[in-house]
Amino acid sequence: MKKALFPLVVFLLCAPPLFAGELPGAAASAPAAQAGEKPGEKIPSEDSTLKNFHQVGIGLYGGKLFRGASPVRELAKSSAAPLEDPQIMEAAGQIMAHVKALGINTIISLEDPADTEKNGKKSFSFALEKAAARPAGITLLSHPMNNADFRDMSPEAILAWLKGVEKDINASVKKGGVLFHCAAGHDRTGLVAAYLRITISKWPVERAIAEMRDLGHNWPRYSSNGGKSSWHEEFLKSRFGAAAVLKSTYTYRGR
Repeated sequence: MKKALFPLVVFLLCAPPLFAGELPGAAASAPAAQAGEKPGEKIPSEDSTLKNFHQVGIGLYGGKLFRGASPVRELAKSSAAPLEDPQIMEAAGQIMAHVKALGINTIISLEDPADTEKNGKKSFSFALEKAAARPAGITLLSHPMNNADFRDMSPEAILAWLKGVEKDINASVKKGGVLFHCAAGHDRTGLVAAYLRITISKWPVERAIAEMRDLGHNWPRYSSNGGKSSWHEEFLKSRFGAAAVLKSTYTYRGR
């Protein structure tokens, strides 16, 4: 970000340094997971401003597809009424200008506007992003979903939602870079990325699930089988078939 960026943004959104270059088809992998490992991001963000930001290296998209957390979520959480706070609005605009400078012209949000934060308070993340995107010249599209919904949705309904996201990605990437995200970039985002990896790049399901976990998917939180796998993962395995789930994409390094 430029030096003129609001200090609040720097304080709230500091992250590891930017990686240079295009990913070869998968995010740079961390060492193989240890037994009993807890969920969490194992691979640093590729941008110093945006959390959990990674290029989705699928050749079809020519290096223009990215995944991540909501660009303004931490900012929205810093105020009880972010849309009424001029400083928050200014900072959100600066973040969106940074996103635009990365060549991203379209953002596809998977957040549910009715989402709440862990403290039970309403999330203003989507509303703040919507207010800041248009002035920055960014088109914001919405495919809202709540993680809890995956537990009870039919495979056909989940697949229809994924295909809707994919359709907008395919149309939008012709106009420039595309970023898709949920709140933290872990679960809903991970499912969309895994679906694209499997259906377009022809990754084995276990490889796609391993990447989901490396990038923060919280499988025990959304599990109905004692933390062995999540609803998201069970959908992928039941729909596309899978061998045993690997614990890290590190296993695939160099292939």
